[in-house]
Amino acid sequence: MVQKAAKFLSLFLIISFFFPVYNVFADGGDRLTVTTEIGFENKIKQNQGFPLTVTIANHGEDISGELVVTTTTGWNSNVGNVVVPVDIPANSEKNVSFSLPGLSDSYNYGSQPMEHIRFYEGGWQNGKQVKVGGQTQLNPKRYSEEDVLIGLFTDHPDAFHFLKTVKNVQGSTYTTVPVETAEVPSDSVGLSMFTALIVDQDTMSGLTDEQQQAVKSWIAGGGRLIVGGDPGVQQKFGQLTSLLPMENDIKADTLSTAFFNKKDVREYPVDTIEFVTGTLAENARVLQKTSDDHPVVVERSFGKGTVIQLAFSPGAQTFADWDGAASYWSEAVDPAVQNNYGYYYESVYDQLSWSLSSATNMFPSSFLPFSALVIVFIVYLLFIFPALYFVLRKIDKREHSWWILPAVSLLVCIGIFGFGGKDRIAQPQLNEVTLLQLDEEGTGQGYGSVALLSNRSGNYHLNIASDNFAAFPISTNSYTYNETEADTGIRPQGEQLDVLFKNMEYWSIRNVSGPISAMPIGNFTADLQLKDKKVTGTITNNTELSFDDLVIMSGRQEFSLGSAEPGETIDVSFALSGSIVTAPSGTYPTYTQVNDIDKRRKEEVTWSLNELDMFTRGKAALVGYTDDQILQVSLENKDALVSRTNVIVQSLDIQSIVDGPFTLETVDLSPYAYMLDGQGYLDSEDLERGGRKVYASAGVFEFSFTVPEEFLGEDIELTELAIEIRNPESFEYEIWNQEEESYELLDDSNTLDQPEKYVNEYGELLIRVTKDDDMPEDLPAPELSLKGEQTHD
Repeated sequence: MVQKAAKFLSLFLIISFFFPVYNVFADGGDRLTVTTEIGFENKIKQNQGFPLTVTIANHGEDISGELVVTTTTGWNSNVGNVVVPVDIPANSEKNVSFSLPGLSDSYNYGSQPMEHIRFYEGGWQNGKQVKVGGQTQLNPKRYSEEDVLIGLFTDHPDAFHFLKTVKNVQGSTYTTVPVETAEVPSDSVGLSMFTALIVDQDTMSGLTDEQQQAVKSWIAGGGRLIVGGDPGVQQKFGQLTSLLPMENDIKADTLSTAFFNKKDVREYPVDTIEFVTGTLAENARVLQKTSDDHPVVVERSFGKGTVIQLAFSPGAQTFADWDGAASYWSEAVDPAVQNNYGYYYESVYDQLSWSLSSATNMFPSSFLPFSALVIVFIVYLLFIFPALYFVLRKIDKREHSWWILPAVSLLVCIGIFGFGGKDRIAQPQLNEVTLLQLDEEGTGQGYGSVALLSNRSGNYHLNIASDNFAAFPISTNSYTYNETEADTGIRPQGEQLDVLFKNMEYWSIRNVSGPISAMPIGNFTADLQLKDKKVTGTITNNTELSFDDLVIMSGRQEFSLGSAEPGETIDVSFALSGSIVTAPSGTYPTYTQVNDIDKRRKEEVTWSLNELDMFTRGKAALVGYTDDQILQVSLENKDALVSRTNVIVQSLDIQSIVDGPFTLETVDLSPYAYMLDGQGYLDSEDLERGGRKVYASAGVFEFSFTVPEEFLGEDIELTELAIEIRNPESFEYEIWNQEEESYELLDDSNTLDQPEKYVNEYGELLIRVTKDDDMPEDLPAPELSLKGEQTHD
């Protein structure tokens, strides 16, 4: 009998090994079926956000639970669930619309396709899974990672076919995507696949308030909105009207088309065009104007993004059919469209996984110094053993040594363990990190990260009292994850976000990170002047935050101003090493005290400011450090030990007072590189960080340099332009003569005594480089020195 039972048990174990038991569903049939509408026209871009609508059909009784959609956001194994509470009456359908932060296919390699959509009756963490039929896998068509997507709000999308021949900085062409009003998501995450949106002779006021706010947040997070010339635009733009560069008195006129023309390159086919004029906003910037000073292309910054308004309609048939449309667009409009940071096809969550989140995952640990461990070992070996032997021998109890020695060893181990784990045993710990760049309205755009260190196993529930935080799980292990079900859920709840950590292990770390948009913070008032390489003035803290330290950063220089309370005004006075202030170009962090976790986290977060493009090109920055609460994170039903590191950034407008002679070097001229012609690549990250080279394949490239506004004007005389070229024999460098409208060849050392011939009215100077071979990859940037003098007061 015993042998039969043993054989039966062995057979059962073998069958269980080869045919494992999977989840048992609450119902045997397909009680629920789903259909999906994914992205725009069932097409998405790899690793970028998109809208999703799930239609759930309930074929049984009333059901209440949570719809769970599992997705990955990039190549770094960041897998998570978006959890949506749903109540479905019997024998009915329900549409659920929301956005996913990305959908990568990297997790499918070598494995069975994932069931992305599931339903849990009673809730995901503690409920029962209900079998779901229908389209449970998300299999959309995909745009290429290199495609630059332009969304079109227009009744004539075919008119924008000329954009397909325009190339961006890295040499990729544009792809246009018509967007219908009903497709616009109610949050900015669903628009992140677009580099720019074009609105031409169309209305935005037809969007709901939530959709308009989503577009506004998308712009603030780095999007580019291009508005075609339309005299009725103010009545059509709803909430977005306040962002237009032309803010008042917009009306139609008829003007000459000479501004389209370029000698020996292009000529517009008609002499006049319908033209829109208006009063410009105070912070609007003219990118092109006519010979009689009518603005043609105007931009206005909002957060990290830009609204670009045109005085003409790019969808007009004459312009759209013109063979010079792409050339004109590349020169006049495209420079304002370019996202000049990182690789545009990289998931923001991948970026955060190796930058901000790694700093957030740093928790303090208590360690006995190595010397203390050596002393414990010596005492244990040289004193406890002999002392115990002689004591037991004296009292004739040597037979008790068998349990006393292990007991002492156990006590020592418990002591060491207790010392090292005392901070982690008592309560869970939370780290919060935010990086925010303030805009003109006092709202912050940037990134946030929250890490939880558990003190015991089980489920944990975070509440984040903000709908501005697009959080998603960031993996702490880049190589492994559960391919069938993620262990972290993100549940949007109106103005609150719930983060659900399921089945956490003892002393384990979970992290959620993501973009932050339109976070109300306030701002700083800066009244600063630069004269004779010295900055003086005042800065006032208009926020409700108390700052431990305020730092002004310019180039590689940093100037600490000390702490600042709400409403406090600080006097500023420091000397610069250069002639003008420039955008910060950070250095790699150096860890002087490895065990000082707070200092190390601050250094890594500061370095992330450059990594995540938190500075404005050509401007110095005010950087504030505070541990005040911003994300409003709490742990449900548990008290947590919380550590916060918040970094607030505001660009500074410092008035330069020019008096007498001056010299501007390359760093003062905000160098920028882009591709003119070629099928390869361009990596300008080194140049943007203050370096002097880019990495490029064969092709034709252009370096753009911009003279600051304060060094232009009638009272400024430019006297000499010196240009040095490194490795000139490998490449051909030419400078654009804006008077002759032609390029002039440069050699290794050039001195030009009429700089005004090469600097246009906007302060732009262009140098073209022709690179015939892929190797070497290094393409040196020209070194410039521009001399001038103020001629009168």
